[in-house]
Amino acid sequence: MAENSEITSQNNSSKPPHLAFTTISNAKLHVPVQLSLSQPNYKKWSRLFLLLVRRFNLKGYIDGSVVPLSDDDDKWFQLDALLQGWILSTITDEVSDLVISSVSTASALLKVIHDLFHDNKHARAMQLEHEFHTTVKGNSTMAAYCQQLQNLSDWLDDVDAPVSQHQLVLQILRGLPADLQGQTSFMQFQDPMPTFLQAMGKALTAVLPMAMADSMEAQAMGKATPGNVEAMDEDKVVTVEIGVEVADVKTAHDHGNPTTATIPGTHRTLTRYADIFTKGLPSLLFLEFKSSLGIRPPPHPT
Repeated sequence: MAENSEITSQNNSSKPPHLAFTTISNAKLHVPVQLSLSQPNYKKWSRLFLLLVRRFNLKGYIDGSVVPLSDDDDKWFQLDALLQGWILSTITDEVSDLVISSVSTASALLKVIHDLFHDNKHARAMQLEHEFHTTVKGNSTMAAYCQQLQNLSDWLDDVDAPVSQHQLVLQILRGLPADLQGQTSFMQFQDPMPTFLQAMGKALTAVLPMAMADSMEAQAMGKATPGNVEAMDEDKVVTVEIGVEVADVKTAHDHGNPTTATIPGTHRTLTRYADIFTKGLPSLLFLEFKSSLGIRPPPHPT
């Protein structure tokens, strides 16, 4: 009897759920992150879901502090079923297949999901740290390389081994090839050190002159020689280092003889290089970058 009284008191002392939660038909609108084993997003997902729960005073249902008064407490079981639906609608099938059959309440479901992403976290942290410190740019585009390091940083944060912005920037610089390290090494001496996004923007900017030099060299070659016609028979694309297609390069045939293969090098092409590369960069960096290309407005027609 005393036990039932204690449970009743426990439920009465908690704030009642906000009725507005019953109008939520799609939890994905409030938790726009789908929890996945292949993406480093557990902490982001968990925080967004807890914010949704707290907004409607439902926290007691997921931390176990609000329990059913009896096996016939329909109101409690309805609210718990609603929360389970929110959880399951914001995780991938691969995650739900691992956890759905082992639990019967929302609080137990959240605990199993937490354990799934934190079991053996020390071993996972060691593996991820090794991968983080040995990742180099190689043949990847600059954008893909930086994104890979950012993902590894997020995964390490998920297993409670966070990487600081300082470490992330240094690893970006450390993994660059020698020809780019000379152009970006100044960042390690800046105080304060650039953020990840600032360092990524500067690294992307350092790549563009090299990509443009390659395309100008190809343009200067003029007519294609018989030795390289075979390699150019199919439509090819010149792709700058960031991984964006810039211009199609095609060979034309005149009575069986190859003619000139050219790459556009006009003002319009240069502007396109600049616009692709500087999208999202600070305005000052954008202006300096555009100026370095020597872009001038096209002459007015006479």
